[in-house]
Amino acid sequence: NLVKIEGDPKSPIYNGRLCMRCLAMVEAVYHPDRIIHPLKRAREDRGKDKWEPIGWDEALDLVARRFAELRDAHGGESLAAFACSRSTNEDIYLFQKMARIVLQTNNVDCCARV
Repeated sequence: NLVKIEGDPKSPIYNGRLCMRCLAMVEAVYHPDRIIHPLKRAREDRGKDKWEPIGWDEALDLVARRFAELRDAHGGESLAAFACSRSTNEDIYLFQKMARIVLQTNNVDCCARV
C-alpha cells in the first residue's frame, strides 16, 4: 500500500504541493475499481466478457504460453516489445535482449529517445 507521498518543498513551481500527475496517481492507487490481482477471461459465456481472478504464477505461465504460440504460428516479426522510458539503460538492454532471443523479434522500441 501507498503510505505517504509528498511534494518537494524546495520546488520553485509547486512549493511542496503535488503536481497533477502525482495527484492522479494517488487517486488511482485508492480507486475502488483498481485491479489488484491478475484476471483471466472466462470462456464460458461468449456473449459477455467475464473475468476470474488467478494467481501470479498462472498468469505469467499463460502469457508466456500465448506469446510462444503467436511466435510459432506467425513468426517472431509478428510481435513487438515496448519498454518504458523510466527504465534504466540496463533494464532496457536486458528487455531488448529478451525480445530478440525469446520472442525472436527485432521490433523493439522505447520512448526514451526524446
